[in-house]
Amino acid sequence: MSISERYIHSFDIVHSHYIDRQTGCKQFIELMLDMAALENSYAESLEKIGKYPYIASTDGTLYDAIASMKKFSASKAIQSRTLAENILSDIIHPIKEMLRAQETSMKKSYSDGQKIVKTRSSLQKKIEILKDNFWGNCRNLDEILSRQENSIDKESKKIIKKKKNEAYNSLEMYVSAIDDYKINDSNYYEKMKDILDNYQAQEASMLGLLKSSIKKIIVYNTAWIRNIQYDTETFAKYSEIIDVQKDIELFFNEKAKNELQEFAPKYEPYVGESSFFNAFASDFPLISTYSESQLCEIGQIQINKIDDIFVSCMTGKLLSVEETDNFKEIISSFLGRKCFSIVLRRLKEKGFAIENESGIQEVCGLINLMLNECEKNKDECTFGEIIEFIESIINKNTSQLIKENLKNNEIWKMVSLWKSLIDSAIDKEITSFRNLLSNNNEIEERIKNITFCLLTLFTDRMLSYSLDKNEIGSIVLEFSRIYELSSTDVDTLLSYIDKPNNQESSSQEELKEVIKGLPPWLENIEKAADKPTHQNLSEIMREIKIPERK
Repeated sequence: MSISERYIHSFDIVHSHYIDRQTGCKQFIELMLDMAALENSYAESLEKIGKYPYIASTDGTLYDAIASMKKFSASKAIQSRTLAENILSDIIHPIKEMLRAQETSMKKSYSDGQKIVKTRSSLQKKIEILKDNFWGNCRNLDEILSRQENSIDKESKKIIKKKKNEAYNSLEMYVSAIDDYKINDSNYYEKMKDILDNYQAQEASMLGLLKSSIKKIIVYNTAWIRNIQYDTETFAKYSEIIDVQKDIELFFNEKAKNELQEFAPKYEPYVGESSFFNAFASDFPLISTYSESQLCEIGQIQINKIDDIFVSCMTGKLLSVEETDNFKEIISSFLGRKCFSIVLRRLKEKGFAIENESGIQEVCGLINLMLNECEKNKDECTFGEIIEFIESIINKNTSQLIKENLKNNEIWKMVSLWKSLIDSAIDKEITSFRNLLSNNNEIEERIKNITFCLLTLFTDRMLSYSLDKNEIGSIVLEFSRIYELSSTDVDTLLSYIDKPNNQESSSQEELKEVIKGLPPWLENIEKAADKPTHQNLSEIMREIKIPERK
């Protein structure tokens, strides 16, 4: 069925549909413009990858694969640009031309259609008016005749005659209007059919062009996919021939001429006339160990001075400006800080007590000065000795007071020092116990146990010195990844970090809750050794009974 057959009497419906179809074509153009713009934008991004100035220190199979990847991106960019250009030239431009041509040709069809509809509508209205007029005259005549049916006088006859004439005249006009409508109607069907057929032709033209455009998009994308598939296969071939060993050998061959020989430094002691330099005769006497027997004469003097100052402060005595300056001068040197560590170690070994609160304040003043030097020189060893000294104080109230007085020192926020302490502690414990075990699986498991226990210990210490919890969590996660701790271990450590402050109790009680296991071998391992190692994990975790790890 054609449009003229279905809508011969509904020109306005047909024209409204034509306007909607035109609007659809314009929206399709906007859609295609957006698609072309996106393809161009995608092409620009791909071109950046293709032109990226990748510089490899050594050529080889990996470099070839990366170069192939850049070519692959550049090729995709070309395909996308081609697709955008085809959309503009083969789809958008033809639709615009069609709409422009239709706009000119359809103006006359619309104007003619409007005239025909208007003429027919006016004739219909005229017929309705004349019909009403005719029926009105007939009703008036009917009423007069009904009233004067039996007795009709001369005057009534004149009125009846007049009304009859009016009825005849209106009838003639009514019938004439119907005849005019019929004559016009025969022309209406012929003219309107031509107009509606033209509308149908334009509708078919728009639909056909849109269908062709969609098929073109499919063809363009199919070509895009096939070209990309070919380029992908080429790229894949380069990725498959990447040879790691070959590239490493290429690096060796390329850099062989610039290769530096191994540097093996050897300590060369200074030989002088003074006996002062006799203490320097052995290899690194003051650096490789903290042994008091290897300290030179001047070092022993500094130990005595520091010991006198420390003991004086413990009694609550205020240091003079001269004594304070002397102390600062001593600890400004590497040797002075090592002597300070010796004094702290001696105090721990023989036990000590700070007599009053003023003594705590003075001791904290000395430690603060030392912490400032440790921060300035990044002295991890002395920093660790100070922490061990504070933790060794038997009176927990005294220990807590010292921590409170020292908590504002910036050194506690130095994550790098905490990491170095933890790394050093783990390394020392692993080195101590590795030679006592033969089974690799057992060694790996016990290394994880050591790491877990030491992370728990240092987590408690970092919390007690108010290090930011996010920083603590980051440190825990870093060492957990390095030593491959289980997710359960990590969750336990992190849950301990997030424990609210109002739930914190003594250090010993917290560790009992958090540490999940210290195997019996770890507590008794030193008994099987020929001689004691350095300060071991059992000593660090002193007096803490740890349930077996699940």
